[in-house]
Amino acid sequence: VEAISPKIEAVLNASLSLLNSEKVKKLFQIILAFGNYMNSSRRGAAYGFRLESLLRLADTRSQTHKMSLLHYIVDVVGRRYPEVADFGDDMNFGRATGVSMMTLAADVQGLRKGIDLTLFEREKQSSNYILFSFYSRAVKRVTKIAETYKRMDDAYNRACLMFCETARTTEPSEIFGCFRSFVAAYKDAIRENEVRRKKESEEASKAALLPSRAKPDPNPPNLLQSISE
Repeated sequence: VEAISPKIEAVLNASLSLLNSEKVKKLFQIILAFGNYMNSSRRGAAYGFRLESLLRLADTRSQTHKMSLLHYIVDVVGRRYPEVADFGDDMNFGRATGVSMMTLAADVQGLRKGIDLTLFEREKQSSNYILFSFYSRAVKRVTKIAETYKRMDDAYNRACLMFCETARTTEPSEIFGCFRSFVAAYKDAIRENEVRRKKESEEASKAALLPSRAKPDPNPPNLLQSISE
């Protein structure tokens, strides 16, 4: 029992942190809007995306290879939706990435069978106070664990559906591990954008000190357009 409860709580808390985060929901809307814009000429609008699509954002780059789609999304979020940028702080994955749902289900089922066996023995030994006392305490604990497990199972199913995944074939290490990697990549992109802006600012300052040269293109190419081509 002591080993099972923390695992159930970990997956429950991780699932709820995803489901209840308004920042994550807003970020997903933004990502989906970018995806639909880029693919508008190829297929109809999508209403969701797979989990693996989050990690591909960093691999989709502009023709100059200076920025990825993730860099661009981070830049837009920072300028227009700054309240969303720290969405990673809402996450509470804890030890959920190390939990096996198949093993956890088997463990909970084992507890239920153990209680049934104890009940059978208690009925055979109705005068055995020690067995009666043990059963009374154990059945309360197992009932509580079973109820929490049911809540966890429901929350985990809904968390998987956020990414168009099936809970029966998707382990927490995939859902929460992948999203944890995305949070790390998002934070890296924030730092890389800051470095790039600082470098561009320094280059602009140096250029201003040089003799007059050809004026820059007043209509530079649209980054999002170059990425989608």
